[in-house]
Amino acid sequence: MKGAANTVGVKGIATLTHHLEDILTALNELNHLPSPALAAVFMEASDCLEEMSEALLERGSSPENSQEVLQNVLNWANQIESEGIDCLSSEQDDSSRATDNNNESKEKAEEKLTDENEVEATLRVPAKLIDEVLRLLGETMIVTSQLQERVRLSTLQSHRLLEHQNMVQNLTSDLEVQVDVNSNVYSQKQAVNQNEVFDSLELEEFNELHTVTHQIVEAAVDSYEFNQEIATDLRELDELLIDKLRLHNEIQDLVMRTRMVPIKTITPRLQRIVRQICRTTKKQAALEIIGSDTLIDSNVINKLIDPLMHMLRNAIDHGIEVREERIHLKKEPEGKLVLNFFREGTQIVVRCQDDGAGLDHKVILKKAIKQNLINADEKLSESEINRLILHPGFSTREQATQTSGRGVGMDIVHTELLAMKGSVRIESEKGNGCLIELRMPVSLMSSHALLLRHLNQVIAVSNHGIEKILHPSDSQIIKTANATFCEVDGEKLKMVTLESLLNLPEDRRNDDRETRPALLIREEELNHVVYIQEIADTRDLFIKSMGKYLNNVKGILGATILGDGSVVPVIDLPELIRAPKVKIQGESSDFTQTHIHRALPIALVVDDSLSARRALAQVIQDAGFDVRTAKDGLEAVGIIEKKKPDIMLVDMEMPRMNGMELTSHVRGFENTKDIPVIMVTSRSTDKHRKQAEAAGVDVYVTKPFSEDDLLDHVHDLLN
Repeated sequence: MKGAANTVGVKGIATLTHHLEDILTALNELNHLPSPALAAVFMEASDCLEEMSEALLERGSSPENSQEVLQNVLNWANQIESEGIDCLSSEQDDSSRATDNNNESKEKAEEKLTDENEVEATLRVPAKLIDEVLRLLGETMIVTSQLQERVRLSTLQSHRLLEHQNMVQNLTSDLEVQVDVNSNVYSQKQAVNQNEVFDSLELEEFNELHTVTHQIVEAAVDSYEFNQEIATDLRELDELLIDKLRLHNEIQDLVMRTRMVPIKTITPRLQRIVRQICRTTKKQAALEIIGSDTLIDSNVINKLIDPLMHMLRNAIDHGIEVREERIHLKKEPEGKLVLNFFREGTQIVVRCQDDGAGLDHKVILKKAIKQNLINADEKLSESEINRLILHPGFSTREQATQTSGRGVGMDIVHTELLAMKGSVRIESEKGNGCLIELRMPVSLMSSHALLLRHLNQVIAVSNHGIEKILHPSDSQIIKTANATFCEVDGEKLKMVTLESLLNLPEDRRNDDRETRPALLIREEELNHVVYIQEIADTRDLFIKSMGKYLNNVKGILGATILGDGSVVPVIDLPELIRAPKVKIQGESSDFTQTHIHRALPIALVVDDSLSARRALAQVIQDAGFDVRTAKDGLEAVGIIEKKKPDIMLVDMEMPRMNGMELTSHVRGFENTKDIPVIMVTSRSTDKHRKQAEAAGVDVYVTKPFSEDDLLDHVHDLLN
């Protein structure tokens, strides 16, 4: 480090490492271990160097105590140089203990080195590339859902076709019976008239009607069998799509793991902050981290660092007692902090537990009353008192300290967790410590959601904060003079409707809400029942950003594309409930009405062939025209009399009035003689071309034609 710092001119690191090297060299030459006091200076200097390195990498700020650390190192270097190694002999016993600890540390280091040697080879990939792969995986998820929707619709159509074919088979059976009956009567009459040798009982007579009827019956049976084969193919296709979706989910999990990093990547920073706070507050505390191998999204872990550091800082400064007080309370002299990381479903749970004094509810209530957060006579539960410390600017310290007491710590934790769609839970027992639990999603890119239908609109609702779905029999509405509540399992909860949260039109069944399903929302202080109209489906969704023009809309996570291609918003109900209600102006007099007139050029396509007419009209319509169609010249004349077109595309050969006669008719009137006419025909001889030009056709195009060339002629004539 010293050599590299000198090379690039980082004097702070170079100077500190130079004096550390002097002390270490002296200890090495005399084969002497550092005293506990000197070891503490080494640890402090190590933390300082680590912060300096992170500052150079723009991962943090430069250490504020760098000059103090350097001065301590200089003092020890001067003392060893002037007094020799004897200045450490007074702490020989402590040095012996340090030797044991050092041997233990060496063993752990050797074990760690062995584990690291067994780690598989890794490959460094740019983060942008992984983000792009995840984006494409999200797109394939959308395409897969669209394929599943198409298969579902095709299967439904197949069932309907099967029902229709059953009806056709019944009709053909009736027809066959009628033909047989009538043909027998006819055959008997014919036999009497012609004195046939055989009657109808001795020899069956067949005619052309029998033949056609049998062909219809056979065709209906064949059609039924074909439909059965199609239904089988659709079932197999659906099974293949299910397998594809399973493989897609496995691939997505593997790609997500490339974004995932273990918690142990930030444990050095957490250990360092604990050591620094202990030095600042003159307290002793040890940090134990459980579940450091838990994987979490790198974006989430970067946002999680600041809340964790605030929690540890507050736990030591406010919770952990000083050594003498802990001994008096018959606790271990050294305080204990436990950070436990684990995964629960689609959420990461972090629990920070200390064995300190816990929260002082009396002091918290006194401060809350002083800051007008609550009334003096208001009765709060322990959970509600604990959550008072999450209010902005709340602090039980009368004076601000360097460590904490400025009233921003837990507020920042709460704000960061809400931004990550997470939650905070606080438990405290006086004299036995405090537990703070954080919950946040494993990843912010996808979410499991419910698809709700309100009137004719589909809305996706993230499962964040939804405890369970309530059926109509699970809840009971209680109306009082002041408010309306919903009772669930004997608990009174606030009641709200989804349409009121989203400012949608109210459901006509307003007075009969107990017949509607509802969602029970529990998150932190929220305990609400949200009444909805209908639950359509549930599925995993890939959430897309709404873009810079609709950024940070309260309660809206983003949007997603469903299997039918429709775009629906993804709602976060807890955030939507917390968001302030926006007053919608209902009076139209507050707005100025603006009329926008459609001004597309009108094209008239005339052709007696249905397929040719539709194909040509589609080409012209895609080019931005308002297209009218006619099957012959006479029908086209009626259309022209109602609305004059900007251009005409006509066929040559048509019944009642052909293309040349129509062109001559248009050229014979003053108000229509300037309409451009393009003749599109299969006749390519010079004779036909000259007759068309004589009739007044501007451009003669033969089939088959190039769409680009035809559109070039259209634009040239209009210009």
